[in-house]
Amino acid sequence: MLEKYRYNVYRCTRCGVCRAKYNENVHYVCPVLENTAGFDHYCGRGRIATAKGILEEKFGYSDALIDVIYACLCCENCREQCGSVDPETDKPLIDTARIVRAMREEIVELGKAPNVMSELAKVVAETKNTFGGSLEKKKALAQKFNLPDAGKVVFFSGCYSVFRNPKEAEDTIKILKGVEDNLAYLGDSEWCCGVMQYWDGNTSVMRDMVYHNIEMIEKSGADKIVTACSGCYDTIKDIYPEIIEDKLPFRVLHLSEYLADLIDQGRLKFKNKINKTVTYHDPCHLGRHAGIYEQPRKVIEAIPGIKLVEMERNRGSAFCCGSGIGSVRATHPKMALQITHSRVDEAAATGAEVVTSACPMCVEQLELSGKKRKMDLEFINLPALVAQAMGL
Repeated sequence: MLEKYRYNVYRCTRCGVCRAKYNENVHYVCPVLENTAGFDHYCGRGRIATAKGILEEKFGYSDALIDVIYACLCCENCREQCGSVDPETDKPLIDTARIVRAMREEIVELGKAPNVMSELAKVVAETKNTFGGSLEKKKALAQKFNLPDAGKVVFFSGCYSVFRNPKEAEDTIKILKGVEDNLAYLGDSEWCCGVMQYWDGNTSVMRDMVYHNIEMIEKSGADKIVTACSGCYDTIKDIYPEIIEDKLPFRVLHLSEYLADLIDQGRLKFKNKINKTVTYHDPCHLGRHAGIYEQPRKVIEAIPGIKLVEMERNRGSAFCCGSGIGSVRATHPKMALQITHSRVDEAAATGAEVVTSACPMCVEQLELSGKKRKMDLEFINLPALVAQAMGL
């Protein structure tokens, strides 16, 4: 667990870039630091110092320290702005989010995880989704669109688009069926990807999701899977190989990548103009975690009538929506919403009428802030925007 990162922990020089970097593209680094009292243990170098203290057995996981550790968004902005690279592996030298996750894993092993996270892990273990719903919903979705459970291209819906916003799953299927003759969907054989459990430190629960989903996808005969959820995308593409210690036998594409390729091929056709000014929020797990920045913008700009305007902090410097893949919203809801308010204010400052993203959790969190403050902004996830433009 944490011992795995000992070398990386001791490479931090405490330069402070993760705390107070400021230039034309970066206005502060850590959303949590900016929305708390500003103590060092809330920013990257402070979290690394915490890990060092644990490794050196100077202190243990007290309730107060656990609260701080679960207040990290794991958004990777500190890693992005640090920029240090291990010359031997060419990977980030100091990956604070991974180090925080390792501490959370140890906390779970000790049976000291926050109650809300332990309860969520139980729900996922029992129901195979984060909302405790019946997988019959996924089966019904497959039946509604007459989707087989085997084929070369498999749609991976994830939990959010089925149990939280079913229209999003339906929009994505309509888009894919419009360009893909042999689309398949696992239905009730698809389990949660395990993203929240991985970052919360509940690795044993996540591992069950990993091996089941890989088995079902292989059984389907898929060459590639397509998902509209940034959390599912990053988890399956990058975390699953880490868990199984092997390469995946299929490709993983985010819907924005898939659609951007179709645009290049001249195969994506839009029927409707959307005469609106739109700004795009970069999801942490699609952007900094997975390196996907331009494909969503390419899709948005291809829609007739849309004018895309950028927030001041975008791409690698974009601020997190505040959800922290759901964990910070669960453990520190007030702080999470404060972070969201600052991001939505930044979106409003662009003059945009519409805020879009490529992550259902981000859109829900941003919309929560907008509605709470009765702001004149429309929040819409990328699949719905594309479906509207395609006339679906």
